Amino acid sequence: MAHPDDREFVTARAYARLKGEDVPSSYEFRLITRQGEVKWIEYNASVTDWQGEKAVIGTAFDITSHKESEEVLRKSEERFRMVMQHMPNLANAFDEDGNIVFWNNACERVTGYTAEEVVGNPEAMRWMYPDDDYRKEVWEAAQDPANANNEATLISKSGKKRIINWADTYHKIKFRAGLPGGSEKMLRIGGRPKPSVASSLTLPMQ
Repeated sequence: MAHPDDREFVTARAYARLKGEDVPSSYEFRLITRQGEVKWIEYNASVTDWQGEKAVIGTAFDITSHKESEEVLRKSEERFRMVMQHMPNLANAFDEDGNIVFWNNACERVTGYTAEEVVGNPEAMRWMYPDDDYRKEVWEAAQDPANANNEATLISKSGKKRIINWADTYHKIKFRAGLPGGSEKMLRIGGRPKPSVASSLTLPMQ
């Protein structure tokens, strides 16, 4: 029996398919077993003739374990994102084009730019690194795992120079926690911000 919260949806899909409407042939919903357990299934349906009338024929696959794993992963990623957001270290992430996709509270404090101002804004890096050649140099150095121990000077929103001392530790990890898109991300984790220097760690995402 379909779960009460999904029953209307499942019924509507079945009637629409019988009417010849264009509806997805495969979809997911919950069932309640005879023992009262909630199970997720992937249902694949098509229309056929049965004793002179149209009927829906379908196959179902139990995907409960997969759904449970997804939920565990989602919660884990959300916890990770919250840690990254509120840690005293700078933490930001970039997509492969150099656009900022994550900007934590420490980044806001050090640079003066809020996440709303820089995330997804292709001009953000230009604000902090206005010189074209220097900005390119900083970006290339950040992507090079062999380029340990380097410094970069950014311009904060107030116009003050802030020196970032990049650490020499590189790791390949996957950072999915709520970031948009499915492309690779480069994550930077920085040290505690100081009045004039912020020590940082660069983690290229893969």
